Amino acid sequence: MVEFQHHKPSSSFTPRGFTARGGLSGSRSPKEAPKKTHHFTNTSAELTGNSNYTVSKLSANPAALQNPSASTLNGVVNETTSHALLISDQAVYVWKYNSSDAIPTTTQLPVTPGNNGFPPLALLISPSAGSIEPGVVVINSHSGHIRYYENIESASAIGLLHQRKGLETQLKLADREYCTLAESIEPAGVLVSTSTGRVILISLRDSAGKAAITTSEIVRRQASFFSSAVAPHRQMAAIKSGSVVGQGERIAATITRGGYFQVRSCARDGQSKVGFEQDLAEILIEHIQYDPKYAGVDLAKKLEIVDMALLPHFDQDVFLLLAALEVSPTQTYYIQFVIRREQSQFLLFSAYRIRTYTKPFEKTPQLYVPAPGSTAFIVFENAVVLAQLPTVLDHEMNNRLKKWEDIITFRSDVSIIGCGPEGLKTIDGEIVQYPSVHVMIPQVGVLRVERLQTSEENMYDSSSTRMLKTHIEQAVFYGVSNSGPLEFDIPDDIEIDEFDLKTDLLAVADEILSSSSSYIPPRLSSLDQHLELRLSYAEKLLHYASSNFGDKLDIDTKIALVGAYEKLAAGLSLHKCINKYNTDVKFNSELGKAVTAFKSNQAKSYDLFLNGLQDINDFLYILFKRLDETRNIDIIGSEIATSVYSSVMDAEKTYRYDLFGLDGSEVGTFEPWFTTNEMYLLLNDLFQKYVDVKSTVSTQDSTASSVAVAFAQILFYQTQQKAEWLKSKPTKTRTDQDALERLTTFVHARSDVWTKSLVLFGAKAEALAIAETYNDLKSLVEITEDDRENAQNLDSVHMRFDYLFSKFGYPFAETLYNYYIQTGKYQILLFGFPQYSDYLHRFFTENDHGKISWVKDMLDGDYTKASQVLLAVTQKTDEKQSHRHLHLSIAKLSALSAQNGDDELLQDIQEELDFVEAQEGILSQIQEFIRSDGDPAAQVDSATGVLLKEPYSSATSSVNKQAFQRALSRLLSNKSLSVNELVDTYTLLNSHVTNTTANCYCSLKVLHLANQPQAVKAVNEKLTWRRAILSDDWLDILSSKTKTEEYIKEKTEQSVLFETLLRFFKDELFIRNNDYQIFLPSVRTLTEMDSDEDLLARYKFIGAGDLPLLKKEIQAEIDQIKALVSDFELEGWIKGLIGTANTKSGADRLINYNQLTIENI
Repeated sequence: MVEFQHHKPSSSFTPRGFTARGGLSGSRSPKEAPKKTHHFTNTSAELTGNSNYTVSKLSANPAALQNPSASTLNGVVNETTSHALLISDQAVYVWKYNSSDAIPTTTQLPVTPGNNGFPPLALLISPSAGSIEPGVVVINSHSGHIRYYENIESASAIGLLHQRKGLETQLKLADREYCTLAESIEPAGVLVSTSTGRVILISLRDSAGKAAITTSEIVRRQASFFSSAVAPHRQMAAIKSGSVVGQGERIAATITRGGYFQVRSCARDGQSKVGFEQDLAEILIEHIQYDPKYAGVDLAKKLEIVDMALLPHFDQDVFLLLAALEVSPTQTYYIQFVIRREQSQFLLFSAYRIRTYTKPFEKTPQLYVPAPGSTAFIVFENAVVLAQLPTVLDHEMNNRLKKWEDIITFRSDVSIIGCGPEGLKTIDGEIVQYPSVHVMIPQVGVLRVERLQTSEENMYDSSSTRMLKTHIEQAVFYGVSNSGPLEFDIPDDIEIDEFDLKTDLLAVADEILSSSSSYIPPRLSSLDQHLELRLSYAEKLLHYASSNFGDKLDIDTKIALVGAYEKLAAGLSLHKCINKYNTDVKFNSELGKAVTAFKSNQAKSYDLFLNGLQDINDFLYILFKRLDETRNIDIIGSEIATSVYSSVMDAEKTYRYDLFGLDGSEVGTFEPWFTTNEMYLLLNDLFQKYVDVKSTVSTQDSTASSVAVAFAQILFYQTQQKAEWLKSKPTKTRTDQDALERLTTFVHARSDVWTKSLVLFGAKAEALAIAETYNDLKSLVEITEDDRENAQNLDSVHMRFDYLFSKFGYPFAETLYNYYIQTGKYQILLFGFPQYSDYLHRFFTENDHGKISWVKDMLDGDYTKASQVLLAVTQKTDEKQSHRHLHLSIAKLSALSAQNGDDELLQDIQEELDFVEAQEGILSQIQEFIRSDGDPAAQVDSATGVLLKEPYSSATSSVNKQAFQRALSRLLSNKSLSVNELVDTYTLLNSHVTNTTANCYCSLKVLHLANQPQAVKAVNEKLTWRRAILSDDWLDILSSKTKTEEYIKEKTEQSVLFETLLRFFKDELFIRNNDYQIFLPSVRTLTEMDSDEDLLARYKFIGAGDLPLLKKEIQAEIDQIKALVSDFELEGWIKGLIGTANTKSGADRLINYNQLTIENI
């Protein structure tokens, strides 16, 4: 970072970062800033920057660079002379690149003779003695013509005077030989390499220091005479100047692409001596050959040196080599090798692969290591890579080096044509110039890429800002438009860790939201401006994340990024509402209380909007709660809620759905921020109050209608999103399940209220649109059906119905049909939509609507199905007896009408009719004993006292009495009785009161027809036979010795037991039916107690606590029978009655009286 408080800038000075960010007064973190400061008066604009580097555009931009006339250009930026060259095939332009003039003084030098349409090689030369202007050497790479302009101030004049003697010469080049590289090694001159491998020293001054051009071949031709070029690995990759070792003498280092390295001394008189040479290829390959990154790559063929630099930080000879390794046609790795000279050989110290750039090169990349030598600058055609270098030749410390690396990329239509470094400079311990590289770009100018962090201790600091975060910040805070040369999108070839990506994106989003970013000013003239600024940054972050990382981001990250934008949008809307209502005393009072309740340390709403928006929904809940509970300003709460959450919904559509391509069901792991605190309940209250107040106004205004529509949309969206989130949770707690059930019930109850409220505001079309959007089929049905009932022209309504059927299919049909059933509109249900009969058929098939669906079956001619449906309807216990009888009668008629009759179905229907008849038989017996006062409870009590057998009638607590009363209550309510209830009623009725002896027979007949579990049937059968026996006074019949045999015979054949046996044989109830056979009454069987399990299965209405009472009552019946058997030999009388009934009935069955079984069934 650069700080400016130590210097008072001039009136023309604009500190870095101010104008480029639209007047922001932010600064970078002090932790990341260098200790010393500087400023440049030639920097017109900072294009981007972070704690590690800045990119600035220099003011000086000559017209030739702004609007170049040639398509092929080269450039040179020279720190020693402070000048730059723009080189075309027609001219060489020279200017002072650090000039503060926007259009600097520029010298134009002609290129004569021409260079076959290519720019010549050109170099800047240090000023001659007594001059401050640099010289220029122009070398025609194809013809070998050399021209030396000693002083550019008079260079133009020299050019016009044709060739001044002594300032030009001619290199003798072989056929098709050309110059490839040229490097100044002043004071010795210039070294030039050719395509045949020759190296030529061009001396520019004589021994007296006067300008004079001479040439000396110091390396002979390496190519054969039959070839115009050496093999690629022997071509010169780099020539670098070393130290000056004497007057007119300097060290130079050269390296070929194949890694052959030489150090030689070169003198002005043309003498050259090799001081050291070594083929480095072997040690470079050995160091990297086991790296899995390079597996399968022929290192000997594919590894080539592209440039070299001397590391100025060390006393000994230490070089940095830049090598390119092609691993595929579309991918090239760039590797930095640090080599050090030790005695008579070079040793490899370290190798580092560049991570940020892997594109193959067309134009050879250039490597610079400006003082102090801690950062390498690699200049590609449209990118500059900065990489940290070791400053100590210590392997342990090198392992601790944080290997910092970053990249500045340029737009695809931008091409770097020239470059040059500048080293660190200090004055009195104060930094006045950071290490940098300058790049020259046509139509743009000269840019300075400046490395800010130079402190050695920071180089080995484990904590550092990740490159990814800084690039995100640059894109957001600097990437205003595409008009600049920089490309802020992350290059495709950079390896990105998805966890780091998520962390850094969310960190930037959070810093924007909380105003904690160093790029955001702490204050602006208005809070609205501050919120709008942050909102614009959040929007840029969203677009940047989508275009660069859309396929790498998980749902949670996308939603969190959108959420940060939404909270800012909500904050801006809220603040505008506060300004709107700031004259309302009550509102301001409640607002202040809400702010205090939200966070006690944020006593002012200003602080809330600066750094409290992360929890804005908590604040809104507090505020809306207070407004909802305060009379006369609750409407303000409604309007604020509509404004705030409408801005959220707009953002959801624009960014969540359109930009990131999510859908409504992709809600992520965390609850949507705007649905927390069950906000929908409070919003519903505010909505209802708004409707209650505004809908009573006689003249509806468009504003009220718009607010109501927006509010309804908010309610639908909030509840939908909360429901989606709850349903998406893979593991749901009891709390989650309760919340989802509560929400579902709430929406079902309120959704049609929300839409129908819009109709009150004249917004029926909007209500239909909202209902359609959120699949609120209930509202669509009710509004459309209301239109159908009131429409003058039904065509439009029918078209809407057709559209809804077409769009929503069966779910809409099901909702519509249920509505018709609930409202009793059966005729429309059955006849209204014949074209969708398949839906109606499915509806009746999947739902229990047999009371209606049988009509449809009849209309379709499916009489068998109609009978089956009606039969199924009658099986319901809540079916009224009169309805049951009617349904069974229709079912029977329908079954008889069927083309292919189903005898089994007819039998089932008849059995059910028999049940109905059995129940009606009971009703006819007791009708005269039922009170007519209409009180059901009193009727049951009264009838029980008269009709129930003793001892149950007078018992205060009796299971059998309770069973009788339950059955009697249903009977009097015209409800169908179950089999058990029929058995209880028939067998517990006092036959002496009702004057009938057939009730126990009726009970057996019901059992014969019934389809019950066998154990339950057995219990019912035993209690029927027992009660048939106990219905008469056997003591009275059998005890008197004075009674004749005829009398006893007459009396026994008048008994309930005999009547039951007689009809039992007549109706052949002993024949097995429904897999059960009713047996003859056996005293042994009738005096056995049923199991607890069987009794509880039979008496389902009692619990285990009532079981002892039931068993006591049953045991009392058993004991009575046992006493009769003991005292009057009742068992023999029963067998006698069985035989008599068998004969009189005409059944004449063969009976085994020992086993009491019928043998010939």
